[in-house]
Amino acid sequence: MRRTDVIANSRRRRQEAQAATVAEDAEDLEPEQQPIDTARKVEALSSALGVRKSHVASLFRQQPALAAAPADQLAARVRRAAECLCVPPVQALVMAARSPAAAAADPLVLRRKAERLAAALGLPAEQGMFLAARQPALLEYAPESVAGDCARLAASLGASPPGVLQLLSRVGARELRALLGASGGMLREQLIDVLESLGLPASSTRDLDTLRMVAKNPGLLCAPPARVAESCEALVSVFQAAPAAFVHVLNRCPSLLTCDAGEILANYRGLGRLLGLPPPAMARLLAAQPRLLRCRAEDVQAKLEALIYDMYMPREQPTLLLFGPDTLRAKLAALQRLLGGADYQVALMLVAKQPSLVGFQISVLEAKHAALCKATGLAPAKASALLLRFPLLLTAASAQVEATCELLLRELALCGEPARGARSGRRVPAGSASGDGWAAVLGG
Repeated sequence: MRRTDVIANSRRRRQEAQAATVAEDAEDLEPEQQPIDTARKVEALSSALGVRKSHVASLFRQQPALAAAPADQLAARVRRAAECLCVPPVQALVMAARSPAAAAADPLVLRRKAERLAAALGLPAEQGMFLAARQPALLEYAPESVAGDCARLAASLGASPPGVLQLLSRVGARELRALLGASGGMLREQLIDVLESLGLPASSTRDLDTLRMVAKNPGLLCAPPARVAESCEALVSVFQAAPAAFVHVLNRCPSLLTCDAGEILANYRGLGRLLGLPPPAMARLLAAQPRLLRCRAEDVQAKLEALIYDMYMPREQPTLLLFGPDTLRAKLAALQRLLGGADYQVALMLVAKQPSLVGFQISVLEAKHAALCKATGLAPAKASALLLRFPLLLTAASAQVEATCELLLRELALCGEPARGARSGRRVPAGSASGDGWAAVLGG
């Protein structure tokens, strides 16, 4: 089967499954009769609400039935909810994605419920409305009951009330129901079960690690202990080490602990087969990028083929498998523009050296590049040459670019690195991150 067929079939099955669960909630949105042009809808809704296209595309992926509504009608509903709840439009989109029924409700009713919830929790009304937009399922419960449950959860987990609210805002409706109905003793037992699955004693100083995992993946508090134990066993075979040795990896991707063990092993074998790496190399790769274990073999194969054959990406950068080909193309085009219209292969070289650049928004990359030119005093062409030598400069925060350049220039001076291509053999001068100093580094 061709790569495009695999992707199309996978997307169609996922959308059909999701559409069945949200069709009833979206009945009051008048559907369009002609075939849905999702790309056009994403463009129209993004423009109408002033949000990124990726946010709208995420909404349609989570709730495909909403894509059947006219864009202007959906935009008006989201905008009205955002204005009523005093939240940004993007947060109203999150609410629609999590609960189409809440997005379809009267915004004034939602506001009154959110204000009552805020009063019960001792929060300012604005925070209550933001919480309601982030976790609309909370509005289905009596405010006093939610406040009591939050206090109990805070005492059981040793967390602050705001921390508990953050946990509750990140779980699904079913998990929320389970957490609000769980006793404090049950939650502590669940944490102990997780520790035991990781091979750590209940009195371990790693309790903090467990709480970090829970903060990132609150579903751990509801997952059956047997499933967590099976997932740990699968991860032991993947990382070829005891769980205590890769707790730091799980802190970055705790959702692996609630993944099906068979799925983990199948994804691992498929990834190893496609990349042609031995088990030790796979263990090192997955320790650096554990999210790859969430990628199915057929999706990895489609991406790998696109990277190697369509985009000429090197196989040696499997980190790039975390991104879709369309995203990579857009980022490469943006890097070409930042590099002064450089050749595709030059932008490709930059990404191969520093794959994390793909994770930044294009507008952020542009701001970082402008800050780099200002900090170094170099013309754009020279700044591009500097980036090719030190791509890490583009990963610093825009406000820290100048300090990073200063530090790097001093480090080069201390190392006595000669200027590249300079015939005089001058050393890099110590001092500020000036154009002259960087000109010496670049050889003129």
